[in-house]
Amino acid sequence: MKRHITLLVASLALAACTQAPADPTPPAVLVAQVPAQWHEVDRQVIAYGTAMPSAEGAYTVSRAVDGQVVAVTVVPGERVTRGQPLLVFELSAAAKGALDQAAAALTAASREQGRVTRLLADQLASQDQKAQADKAVQDAAAAVRTASADAGGGARQQIVAPFDGIVASVPASPGLRVAAGSALVTLARQDALIVQAGVEPAERSGIEVGQPVELAALDGSSHLRGTVTHAGQAINDVTRLVDVDVSASGPLLKGQAYQATILAGRVAGWQVPAEAVQEDAHGPHLFQTKGNHALRVRVSRAAVLPEGRVLVTGALDGKRPVVTAGAYQLSDGATVRTEDAR
Repeated sequence: MKRHITLLVASLALAACTQAPADPTPPAVLVAQVPAQWHEVDRQVIAYGTAMPSAEGAYTVSRAVDGQVVAVTVVPGERVTRGQPLLVFELSAAAKGALDQAAAALTAASREQGRVTRLLADQLASQDQKAQADKAVQDAAAAVRTASADAGGGARQQIVAPFDGIVASVPASPGLRVAAGSALVTLARQDALIVQAGVEPAERSGIEVGQPVELAALDGSSHLRGTVTHAGQAINDVTRLVDVDVSASGPLLKGQAYQATILAGRVAGWQVPAEAVQEDAHGPHLFQTKGNHALRVRVSRAAVLPEGRVLVTGALDGKRPVVTAGAYQLSDGATVRTEDAR
């Protein structure tokens, strides 16, 4: 029995002595790489927006007196020409009364002026009385003009378009009683439509008034050239984007959605495949190779290029290749096996 135990122990000891020690070195990562290339390109910022009237191109039709909408003859989105009827408006009783009162006051002043003139001819009135009568007529006539201007015409009037344009909105409806100054119809000049777009705050830098823009309707119906007319300096509270207005070289369709490609100057950097740029808690980075080891390099994305490429800036060494495939497996100083990915 003791002999068997001795033989077993000896066998185990022999196996332990002949087993190879564990290799603490991790295996090399197989990667692909490309040369680092310095490029200067047009910086393109993509924004999305809708064709809307500009602040200067919108016009609100209203009346300075109370009244009632009798009829509406247009609908939102309709094209109108100058002089085309928009709606029928009728003055309120109070507004009619003010107009009638001003007219009556003018009539009375005119009669008094005539009476004083006759008395003056018979030397029964003085020049001061004549001057007062003339002044009363002038004041009454001014009151009539003011009342007529506020009323915009007679007791019932047809309101027409002051220029060629597009009906942006129609707040009024038949039978609606409106207060003085209330919006009845809003018009937009056809040549004053703009694309109101928004860009990410991180991409706002470099966008300036006058830069060229390529506009493409999202439904593919039109492609136009445009120009940046306004670049906001604050984040919109609703969209959380920075507002950018773009004018177009051709007619826009109100309410149409557009993609705006803004050519925001030139930008230079290292051109690399998008897959080469990795992201972690410390930000974007990529790896270059030195011999058979990986070097981690922090970068910033400067522009997105066609065909799956990006332009980055950072402390890259132009003489060292950039890791593409396999970069996600690397850490700083990792051992690599490379193959030419050109």
